[in-house]
Order: sequence, then structure tokens, then C-alpha cells
Amino acid sequence: MALRKKGFISVKDIDAQIFTTQLSQFLKKSGKLTLPECVETIKLCKGNFLAPEDPDWFYVRCASMLRHLYCRETGTHGLRKIYGRKKRRGSQPNISVLACQGIIRKCLKELTGMGLVKNLENGKGRGLTSQGRKTLDRIAYQSSSL
Repeated sequence: MALRKKGFISVKDIDAQIFTTQLSQFLKKSGKLTLPECVETIKLCKGNFLAPEDPDWFYVRCASMLRHLYCRETGTHGLRKIYGRKKRRGSQPNISVLACQGIIRKCLKELTGMGLVKNLENGKGRGLTSQGRKTLDRIAYQSSSL
């Protein structure tokens, strides 16, 4: 694990899966996120056959979005490409499909309400606020000791 400063650990230094689970637990404990009504039945992408099996998938998706926004600021279309997948079409060739935009917008709206995400000045997407960066760095430091 490469450290930039003595004692400073950023999100990029931690394994993504460990960090995402820690951050999703933090978001769930905070109680500031409101879940959409159709959380049990909604599909995350047109390429999926079923809804997610994990009951806490919304918290995990929000945590994953925060990690992506920490690494690179992007908009909803960029996040749709990141979370998209290939759609199996039987004997026809597979095609890539984008993720559902409504879920991404709902996650970003909730994270903006918490004060972790902001609109960029030039109108070209979303980025983290200073409070969001501090929160993610704090959780990264805590999960590095695990």
C-alpha cells in the first residue's frame, strides 16, 4: 500500500470492495437516505433479468457512486456507461446497454441532499463537495485498519 503522506490514506489506496461495503454501512447507519418506493421490484439495467437480491443495494450503489466521483467527476451519462452491461439476446450478438437513469438520478439527488455531492460550475456533471471528500477520506482511514 503506497502512502502519499505519512499517516494519510485516501480512497484510492484502499481495496474498492472493502471501501464500498464500509461506506454503504455508514450511509445506512446515518439514516439520511430515503429509499425509492419501488426498491424491491426495480431493475438496475435493461440487460438484467431480475431485480437485485441484496436488500441494501441502494446503499451500495450510492457508495459506489461516491467512490467513482472521488476518482473522477462525471455526469449521469458517464455513470450510466459505468454501470451498464451487455445484454444477452439469444442467438443474436450481444449488445451493450446503459444503466437506468432514474436510479442514478435518485442516488445523486439523495447524496446532494446529504451535502456530499454538488453540481459542477460549468454544468458538466457532478463532483464531491469538500465535506464529501473529508467523509470519504475518514472512512478510508478507518477501513485501512481493518
